[in-house]
Amino acid sequence: MKKLPVIILLVWMCISCQRKKESGLENSKNAVVLKDSVFSNAQSIREWELSVQGLWDSEMLCRKANCGLYVIGDRRNELWEFVKDSVRVYANGLNSKKLLNVFRAIHNGDKIILESSPDSLSESRLKIKVVLDDITDNVIKGTQTITTEENCTSVFDLELTRTKKR
Repeated sequence: MKKLPVIILLVWMCISCQRKKESGLENSKNAVVLKDSVFSNAQSIREWELSVQGLWDSEMLCRKANCGLYVIGDRRNELWEFVKDSVRVYANGLNSKKLLNVFRAIHNGDKIILESSPDSLSESRLKIKVVLDDITDNVIKGTQTITTEENCTSVFDLELTRTKKR
């Protein structure tokens, strides 16, 4: 009879140890899945960043305007440069090698969203938002919306093509 409680205790300890091993194994599997997921997301971000870096020629056509800043049919051409620093991707809008705008770039699923807001030093008080939603290796298409302080809005169709200039 004295051996029975000891045997029960030993069986209980073995079962408990087995559950801890299974739990530890499950936690290890979850950690590997999480690590793979984070690595995969980081890899897709790096691929996106690398795929857009460089110089792009832009063609813009005004298709909607509710003020005199731009009129429907206006065409604009600029050189855009996508660059990456240690933190994020930016797009610089250039005209005759003069910097016009700096956009913060965000990759949102299947879109690239660029936003530029006037700063305190800027003479221009334009807010510009670009949504690029048709993205291929050498051509990116979307829309650019320009809004002034007076809520004057102009919308442009935008097409970026990899520049042939070097």
